[in-house]
This record gives sequence, structure tokens and C-alpha cells, in this order.
Amino acid sequence: MKNIWLMIFSLLFLTQNAQAVVDFTPDKNKTTIKYTSFMDYPPFGVYTIRDLGYGLSRDEYASIFSNLINDFFQDSSMKSEFVGSLEYTDLVRQVRAGNIDIIFGIYYGTKIYDGLDYVMPAIVDNPVTIIMLPERVSEVKQLADLKKLKGAKFSDDRFSDYVSGELEQFNLLSESDANEIFKKLYNKEIDYIIASYYLGVIKASKLGLRSKLSFSKQAIWNMPLFIGVSKASKYHDSLMRSLIVYIENKENRDKFAKDLQNMVRKYEQESMRTVPPIFTE
Repeated sequence: MKNIWLMIFSLLFLTQNAQAVVDFTPDKNKTTIKYTSFMDYPPFGVYTIRDLGYGLSRDEYASIFSNLINDFFQDSSMKSEFVGSLEYTDLVRQVRAGNIDIIFGIYYGTKIYDGLDYVMPAIVDNPVTIIMLPERVSEVKQLADLKKLKGAKFSDDRFSDYVSGELEQFNLLSESDANEIFKKLYNKEIDYIIASYYLGVIKASKLGLRSKLSFSKQAIWNMPLFIGVSKASKYHDSLMRSLIVYIENKENRDKFAKDLQNMVRKYEQESMRTVPPIFTE
């Protein structure tokens, strides 16, 4: 029997990266469920406002969650509405207040998400990895070895509170420019980069560096990603029941994991066709 609370997300697929752009066309004849996610954390969510010229603009949202969203809400008689903003913390507050019903991709035990209900189990694990030049990998045999070296992280990376606390031990340089951080790595101004795996793969691949760098084979930490539901949502109970049924199905989680693997493979293939920058003279 189909759950009456299933909804349809209207998504337009980007042809180049197999992610999604939200269709913001309203349908006033249906009850609206509002959702959000990461705004600046590829591949889990990137929100942009595209300037079309002549004073016009278009909101776009790309996310690896798009297939999961389509599969889950395809048979619903309810309407969904994406809520995007450049102010992510404000969006989380809106979820807590019940103005937004669902948030895709939250970390457990992380203060910013206090007051939200977690749909168990996690959608996927988001591992934290070490990125190094291949010829220097032998310098690190255990985590403690990193403290003897100089490291960095991407300033737009997103970690759980536990991982953020652990990272404080390493006095990492925070750098927003991917080109600059890899330049420092090649010029030995830093010895390693700590990054969430998928973000690290994307940044390295876009510069044509994926095959020229070593990513640690084992995660140094793992960050499970969950779906969050607002406790203040008037649809809370039904949404929780429906989402739990969906996520408990291993086939659904496996399908999402496969989407991530295909995304990584696509970026890696594109990286092989990209001419990398020259960092050393």
C-alpha cells in the first residue's frame, strides 16, 4: 500500500554532471512539503543564483541526492518545494523552527543540527581522507605522524563536531582556493591535506590532479550522513515513518552509494582529460 505522505520532487537533470537543477514552478493545488540540504558542499549540494542578464536571475540547485529524492517521492500526491539560500545556518534554523520540513545530509552529534530528528540508519558514510604526493606517503604510518608535519584543509569542507575537534590537534592551514592549496602541497609548503573524500576527489579532479595524488586507502575518521526531519513540522510523524521505511531498505541505500561511485568515476575520467597546472618551476 502506497504511503499517503510520499511526494514528488520536480528536478531537471544537468546533462554534463548527472546532478540536478530544481524546478521552482509552483503547483498551488497540492500540499507543500519544504526541503533543503547543503548549499556549498559538492557533491551533496551546491546552490547558485545564475545571472541571466537584463536584471533576471535563476536559482539552481545541484545535488547527488537528486535520484534518491526522485525515487522516494515519485508516487506522492503532495508537492515539494526546495528552499535555498546562501545562508546555510539560517536554513538549518528554519528546519528547527518547522518552516522547512526535511533537510538532506546532516551529521550526528553536531551542534548546528540540535533539535532535529535523525532518520536511521545513515544514508551513506562520508569518510575523511589524507591527500599526499605519492612519493611522500611512506612518511605517514600512523595518525600521530601527521603531527610532525604541516597540513591543510579546504575552508569550505564540512565536518562533524567530533572530527572538527580531532582536527584541532593538527593546527591545519585553512585555504579556500583549491589551486592554491595544491600548489602549496607540490611546493612542500605543506605536507598533506585532510579532506572529506568526495570533496577532495572533486577538487583534485577538476584540476586534472586525481591520478597524480595519493588518497589514503582507509578513512582516518568516518562521518555518517543522515536525513533530518523537523520536530516542529506538522507532517513530522508521517514523514519520519515514510523515510525510515525507505532508508531501512538496503537496496535504496545501495543505489545511492552506486550513484556516488559513478559520480567519482565520472570526475576521475574527466580528470584524465584535464591538463593539470604547473606548480613548480
